[in-house]
Amino acid sequence: MEITKYFSNAPEDLNLKNAVDELSLLKVYAFNSYFNGDASYTGDVNEGCTYRRDKDAGIDGVYINQNLGDDAIECLHSYYLGNNPFALKTVFNWIDKICAELTDINGGKFLGNQEAGNLLNRYLFEFEIKKVIIRIVTDYLPDDKTKYEIKKKIENHDVSISGLEVSATIDFGDDVVSTIDSNQAPYDYVEKGKLIIDEPNNFLKYKDHSVVCNISAKSLKKLWDSEGKKGLLAMNLRYYIKSINIDSKIEDSIQNDNENFWYLNNGIIIVCDDYKIIGNELRLNHFSIVNGGQTTRMIGTVPFDNDFFISCKVVKNVFETSNDKNTFISKVAEASNTQKPIKAKDIIANRIEQRNLKTMMSENHVFIEIKRGEKCDPNLYTEPWQKTKNNELAQDLFAFVYMQPGPARNSISSILSSNDKYNTIFKNHDYSFAFLKDILFLEKLYKEYQKKVKKDYEKDPSLSVKNGLVIQGLHYCLAVIGYCLKLNYNKEFRNDIYKYRNDKTKYELFSSELAFMHPFIDSNTTYKQFKASAFELFDFVFGQFIIPQFNLAKINNPATVYSNFLKANTGFDLIRQMINGVTFDSKQNYLIDGVAKFFVKIDQKTENDNIDRYADYCQKNKKIQAKNFSGFELSPQDTALRNDLMIYRLNYSTAKSISENKIFSDKAIDKMLIAKPVNKEELGKLIPATTCAYCGDDILKIIEKYL
Repeated sequence: MEITKYFSNAPEDLNLKNAVDELSLLKVYAFNSYFNGDASYTGDVNEGCTYRRDKDAGIDGVYINQNLGDDAIECLHSYYLGNNPFALKTVFNWIDKICAELTDINGGKFLGNQEAGNLLNRYLFEFEIKKVIIRIVTDYLPDDKTKYEIKKKIENHDVSISGLEVSATIDFGDDVVSTIDSNQAPYDYVEKGKLIIDEPNNFLKYKDHSVVCNISAKSLKKLWDSEGKKGLLAMNLRYYIKSINIDSKIEDSIQNDNENFWYLNNGIIIVCDDYKIIGNELRLNHFSIVNGGQTTRMIGTVPFDNDFFISCKVVKNVFETSNDKNTFISKVAEASNTQKPIKAKDIIANRIEQRNLKTMMSENHVFIEIKRGEKCDPNLYTEPWQKTKNNELAQDLFAFVYMQPGPARNSISSILSSNDKYNTIFKNHDYSFAFLKDILFLEKLYKEYQKKVKKDYEKDPSLSVKNGLVIQGLHYCLAVIGYCLKLNYNKEFRNDIYKYRNDKTKYELFSSELAFMHPFIDSNTTYKQFKASAFELFDFVFGQFIIPQFNLAKINNPATVYSNFLKANTGFDLIRQMINGVTFDSKQNYLIDGVAKFFVKIDQKTENDNIDRYADYCQKNKKIQAKNFSGFELSPQDTALRNDLMIYRLNYSTAKSISENKIFSDKAIDKMLIAKPVNKEELGKLIPATTCAYCGDDILKIIEKYL
């Protein structure tokens, strides 16, 4: 297998021109495995690469794998052989070395590759990811039996570390190539294929379009070998999710008890456009397995000698339009995938607003991934802004529209799994395509801006603060731009912000409202034409807003680091205060105008439309909640909660001999009744920081009783 041809075809920004094959293998694998071969993410590939070959060599790359049941940190090691022999002992040495590094950092120290240590620190402690996969990536290509034996030995190798869920695995040369090929020519289904059934014409028919039959495991294994990464599981809700308990039982059944496999396994479900049963052949057209992906993968990869049979339901899709077909497939997949937890991204994939979003994007020639494993054809979507994911768009909107850049960067899983946040972003508001397109312009051009700033920093080390903030500052940057444009485009919004700027509860409710939904980048300007303006805009945002606020935070607390500053909303709230002070108190517009000059001016009709739409949204979604509970008739539940909080405050103030109001005010009680926080991060926005630190756990327990 000539894997090096893929190195020369890699994007120029991966910097592989004079790289050794081992480094090229690492970057090409990471680029295709974690970023779907999307050239917008070459900066992320380079940032995660920690390759070096010295006494500290161990972890060659650190990346987040979002394609599993739970996000996992992947620690890669590249093992390029060329014509050299494969040595399993060497692999185990590297795995042990990486385990030692993980143990060190989990214990609060790290003496190895500092670049890898910084990334691990960031993911382990800031994002609180505790699942770690040690993955060896190699060009070695043994036969199937040897592959299985090596993989089993590696997966059974002891990598246990207290406080972490660690596993080890290996990807061989054909795994790497299949991953690359699936990105270069993505498959939505298998064009044609066949399976063998147990006896000629032995099937149970349902109406005129679906059947249940028993298929040969060896024929399924053969199909896996040819189509396993070419659409065979494309319609499933998710990628294969490794589960030691389930996998080991299936594996044991395949190898030691396959005569009873039919009884012990639920089988598989296939959706197809058409099928025929001729003799003992089940012939399928335009098909994919929508349930039973784990069973299929295990049969495809676990060696066995004797054939056995599996229950198989074949469902013919009788719908004609693409939208109706996709809806039907999603319903079948969601209804039948119940045996293991599904990630939030997969759960929402079938919701009507997600399907409508995908349809709108598709009609405007933009690919949006709403389900893990969907692949984008790079030949059809050539511009960076034409490719996105619903979770990334959710992060962008949560920052740009809803003024939550810290949570947007730090808590994507909670955005999709929280009904309140999900409904706020996707359900309660509609967005025009033109508006979303401009958001995508900003996001993708920002990724190019990151590369530029990094190159500038490599030439001029004095730009270290700017580079450090830009690396992780996308959502802060979007939030600043979004806030300034809201103030610029909507007089009613601006009036409310002025009116409520000293009332934190109402200010937060109104400032996070959708104030406009029209395009804000000139529609005649192409992505490439806007690039220079975007870079100038980003320079202005960092120079005037983000860097000065970070420097102030650093003065107040010298321990402040870029990642901690950007993962919370505290810094952004202070940026908004600065914007409000300059705009409302000093009566100066240079900050708003400095952002607005890069975008379109609007006419009076558009401004009036913005005011009307904003007023309608506020009335429907916010103003009902914006009341202060003082003077209102409370529900019995809220009355009881208020009383408990007041009693706690009285007892604590008596015990500590401090004023009740210093613990938390009556207005803070109103805020807690409205928000009902469930963690200290949410509570800290409502009460003094000292109170949150010393009394937070007690207060949360009180609130929890009334949820």
